[in-house]
Amino acid sequence: MSRKSKVLELAAMVADAPLATRDRRAPSLPRCTSALRSMAGAREWQNATAFLEEMWRQGPRPDATCLNAGIGACARAAAWQPALALLESMPVAGLERNVISFNTTMTACARARHWQVSLELLGKMEESSIQSSAATLGAAVSACERGTHWTGAIHLLQEAWRKGPLPNVLALSAAMNACGQGQRWDLSLQLLGEAQGHSIEADGITYNCAVGACARARRWEETLVLLSDMRSRDLVPDYVTHKLVNTAVADKDVSAAVSELLKPDQIQERSPLQSKGLMADRNELDGRVYGHRPILCDEVVEALQPSAPSPVLVDATFGRGGHTRRLLEVPGATVFALDVDPTAISEAKRLASQEPRLVPVHAAFGDLQEALPPGTRLHALLADLGVSSPQLDQKHRGFSPIEDGPLDMRMNPDVGIPASEWLETVSPEELAWVIHTYGEDRDAFLAARLAEAICAKRPFHRTKELAEVVAEVKEQTLGSNPFQQPARLTFQAVRSHLNQELQQLEKLLSAAFQLLELGGRAIIICFKASEVSTVRRWLRQNEDCKATVVEGWAEERILALYPLLQRSHEEQPWCAIEVQEPLKPSEAEVQANTRARSARALVLEKRSRSRGPSGMPCGGAAVLCTVCPKEVELNLAALQVLGILAYWMIIDRRRAEPEGQASSDIPGDAGEADRAWWNDPSTASLVEKLQVEETTDALTKLRRQMTLEEQAFDQEIEDVVIAGKRALLKLRMQRAVEMPGMKTHMFKKIRKQIARALSLRRQREIARGITQEQSRRMRRRKRLELKVKYEDAYGGERKGPKSRRWLRRMGRIV
Repeated sequence: MSRKSKVLELAAMVADAPLATRDRRAPSLPRCTSALRSMAGAREWQNATAFLEEMWRQGPRPDATCLNAGIGACARAAAWQPALALLESMPVAGLERNVISFNTTMTACARARHWQVSLELLGKMEESSIQSSAATLGAAVSACERGTHWTGAIHLLQEAWRKGPLPNVLALSAAMNACGQGQRWDLSLQLLGEAQGHSIEADGITYNCAVGACARARRWEETLVLLSDMRSRDLVPDYVTHKLVNTAVADKDVSAAVSELLKPDQIQERSPLQSKGLMADRNELDGRVYGHRPILCDEVVEALQPSAPSPVLVDATFGRGGHTRRLLEVPGATVFALDVDPTAISEAKRLASQEPRLVPVHAAFGDLQEALPPGTRLHALLADLGVSSPQLDQKHRGFSPIEDGPLDMRMNPDVGIPASEWLETVSPEELAWVIHTYGEDRDAFLAARLAEAICAKRPFHRTKELAEVVAEVKEQTLGSNPFQQPARLTFQAVRSHLNQELQQLEKLLSAAFQLLELGGRAIIICFKASEVSTVRRWLRQNEDCKATVVEGWAEERILALYPLLQRSHEEQPWCAIEVQEPLKPSEAEVQANTRARSARALVLEKRSRSRGPSGMPCGGAAVLCTVCPKEVELNLAALQVLGILAYWMIIDRRRAEPEGQASSDIPGDAGEADRAWWNDPSTASLVEKLQVEETTDALTKLRRQMTLEEQAFDQEIEDVVIAGKRALLKLRMQRAVEMPGMKTHMFKKIRKQIARALSLRRQREIARGITQEQSRRMRRRKRLELKVKYEDAYGGERKGPKSRRWLRRMGRIV
């Protein structure tokens, strides 16, 4: 059941509640309109129509705006029959239909590919003397396009040229695409010429429709002319354009197309290889034909700033070598190129035969430390995450839900199992977790539906089979969305899980900063929010803090918010910092490669670590003060640890005193004595050997702090249990109605958290000598105390005395 269905159920529960607990005000018309628009945004046309029925029955009476919002909900879900029914009901109810009503209904018919109904509605608008707009024409032409009725689209445009209104770019593009589907590429070019004659500025999408019409008919000469015309109008061809050009020249001589594409007067920027007088290799030509161009090349090299005379650089993801070629332009640089794809490594070896400073390494970037020669120190590192455009376009790799091919999805086809085999054995719960976690889909309920549908219809051997199942489930739940491939996020989730992409990223960051020199930088180009969050999460674990920032903070909060302080300076003398805002691709790069729109390059730098805020050492005593009270009970071991902490605190205090005032009880070389004292195996009682005045006061203070923190920790455990039970109850209320008894990943995760908290609570009670029966009675007494306070506050007369009676009995027993 969807979100809006739950909202309606809750509304029914409120309606059945006593009158005193309900809002006695009737819903206003603006509130109802806002609710309908929310349902339209969620494609909940069933709830929208039911909501309108309730408004007709109980009020307030809907107006034309409300009905238009209901029609919009039907249009978003391609439910053309309910939309048409709402439109026809408006005159019966005495409401005037306007151009918005007809446009929205025609859009619903267009999305359902019912062009006949859309054209009938256009005729009714003329009968009703309603002035049509450019959006009306666009909806009618779009309906003809989706219904492959190119003659109707041409007729509508001819009428628009003659009578008006003039069509916009969207209507023109839809008509040209309809002509292309009908193998009438000549009419598509004619429409483009007429648009230019009527001073309509055609954009890149319009030219792509014309190029697509010519490509379907294999008219490669006209395709190249259109491409030249685009560049003469300062329109940058994107990935779709180049792919259509490649389709047009598939059965012809590719060299002619390439020579046309690479004319000097048509290239907006020359490649680095051509600028140096070298021969352009096959990857450069593929980048022009396929539209795959590495992004942020200049920005990345500028941000890396390798200042060493002979820097050692690493391209952790070679791909097709675009970034590697730019790194090779750094004077005297040695570049290690890593990639797990055998095809990419073979290309890297071919390039290395021409450039001796390139060292190809066939390994995953997570194995960076093992892949490089021992003793190698790096000055900069670059990692371009995700899947490249050529990999997506290779059908046999199985990465794309658009191209039909074997369901593989492995970066290295020789390692691991393909996605088809994994889907045969995975459980629905695990698959739901993978889709929800790696697919970046916030709807865990939809992920569970997808998992159940996939497991019910397996096995899968082709990408098209899996994509159709996912599209069917999403269309039933969310409605059809013509602007997005339904299976994209599901394919992304399965690929990320099979190749362990996020885990490899964490290993790469740890290994890279172990090998980087101080001042060295690592640039991570991310395309997904999960990749950015993984990098930022690792960064927060290794960030240093400034004394001016944490001034006035509690010591415990500093250690919790800056985990690096929990590691000693000797263990990790470096820290990581993000030196600038993430780099973003320019508009020209996005137009040349639309898949790069979401790219963000994070620039990290390795720096020397400070000694921590004043008065708080890094690692050592400050860490144990925070950790020990939660994990060590008040026994002999705890006293020994407390004694060590007190000794270290006194040493730090004596070091801060001026020379000549230090106590004779503290050795002159405190550091060596401290280590020797710690490693002495004959130490029987550390507390007895301190023999300093401050020890007793320090131990007393630390015991008191330990007791308070233990109480706080017990309260944290109780809060985890209570919050977990509330979350389970909320999930049951939301999901048990539609899927009773289903154990989703969220249920399991919360249950595990509760079980861990209960186990930890029981371990602490056992250490204190509290039996299970005593623990149960203590918790029950606490609940009764809270109940009595609640009854006294709200005037409970019948249950109050009974609770007090139980409380007195519990007081006598416990």
